[in-house]
Amino acid sequence: MSISRVGLIGCGSIGSAFVRGWLRSDPEMAARIAVSDTRADAVQQLCGETGVEPAADNAELARRSDLLLLAVKPGDIESALEPAVPQFGKGKILVSVAAGRTLAFLEALFPVEVPVFRLMPNIAVEV
Repeated sequence: MSISRVGLIGCGSIGSAFVRGWLRSDPEMAARIAVSDTRADAVQQLCGETGVEPAADNAELARRSDLLLLAVKPGDIESALEPAVPQFGKGKILVSVAAGRTLAFLEALFPVEVPVFRLMPNIAVEV
């Protein structure tokens, strides 16, 4: 499996730190990253700072991505993933940094088997 496009749902502190860290390691990766957030200003700010692309919504983001990083508050997981769910089952991977939700909880959101990973980073992930 090849991961050529990465999507980020959630442009808050942790999500933005991931993007900045990736780009510090490989600045050309900006062309392969798309982001979305319920806050348009957060998307605009991150895209302006880093050169990553905005996505119109989470469904488009999932459609365009091989790996989707979910960086939202635990209470927002279902609403963030709902529009993206139909795009899974096509070789896509979900990585969640949302605390307090088990792999079983995340896997149960999909009608098909989806590779799901959980990470518990802190803001130092940017380094």
